[in-house]
This record gives sequence, structure tokens and C-alpha cells, in this order.
Amino acid sequence: MLSVALVMILSQTLVPRATGKGRYAAYEILKVTAAVANLIRAKQTNRITSVIQTSAKLGMITLDDSLFQLFRDGKITGEICLERAQDRPEMQKKMLMTVGDEEEEEGSREY
Repeated sequence: MLSVALVMILSQTLVPRATGKGRYAAYEILKVTAAVANLIRAKQTNRITSVIQTSAKLGMITLDDSLFQLFRDGKITGEICLERAQDRPEMQKKMLMTVGDEEEEEGSREY
């Protein structure tokens, strides 16, 4: 059975740097826990993403979270981030919230 044989899945994609020279790896890490194995056995793999999102403390990360980190750190462009995102509407919301937070911080600074 697949749910018994799997230990971990690591997938990656290379995305161009914002500078245009070179690439960064955006990745997704899934550790097969009892909850993940149960979802695989029950053929409810569509729910695995939510397990990854709630299991960051175990070292799991979604591809979208990895892409967002690269964007937030200025390593990739917003265009590339959205292009490679699996959930584009959600990514767009996160990106807009980040830009809004940065504008608020700049406006509250005293010079």
C-alpha cells in the first residue's frame, strides 16, 4: 500500500530570480504522518494540502508558502509568484496584504 510505503515527498520547481540572473528552488515538503496515511487510504488526497499547512512545526511546507516566502524576501517577482502558485486567488490576497502592511509601516515611521 502506498500509505505504508511513503515516508516523505519533496517536490521542487526552479523559479527565475527577480534580478533575472539565476534561479531559486521553490519546494513542497510532505512528511507522511498517520493523518496523511489515513487520507491516502481513504482516497481523500485533496485534503492533504490542509494537513501540510497545519503541520509547519513538523517541517512541512506547501509550494505556495515557499513561493510566498521568496516573493516576500524580494527574491522573485510577484508575476512569477502568481504564475507558479497552485491557488492563485489566495496567493494574490496574501501578496496584496503584504504590500498593504509595508505601506502602513512606511506611513507610521517618523522621519
